[in-house]
Amino acid sequence: MLFDPRKAWHDQTPDVLPALEGGCWPLEWSPDGRQLTCRGSSATFAYSFKSRSYQRLTEYPTSVAWLGDNRRLITESRDGRLLLMDSLSKHTSEVLSTLPQHSFSPHLSRDNRQVFFMRGDDQADIYMLSIK
Repeated sequence: MLFDPRKAWHDQTPDVLPALEGGCWPLEWSPDGRQLTCRGSSATFAYSFKSRSYQRLTEYPTSVAWLGDNRRLITESRDGRLLLMDSLSKHTSEVLSTLPQHSFSPHLSRDNRQVFFMRGDDQADIYMLSIK
């Protein structure tokens, strides 16, 4: 649901977005406020308030960060690289790889000159216990 926080709750009718199978976890507004990205159960989408429809951005759930041009985004690949994606053509190019570590949850500075992201490393230890 969308509502205007400047108005009293009883003075408005919240806008209910169309349902998306598997739900839609809101991620980030485009800088111009015309789109909202969300992570579904199987993909990442951009919702357009003008067309009132969803556009699939990726074939897998991931995080995104809009650049100031309202067209390009920084996103994650399945294997943990940071990518630059054109939301219209879906063309992607690698921005950064920290493999074998995974880069995720990108965020951009307001001037689009810096990217903040988290980096993780999947490791595990295996132990064996003998019970006597």
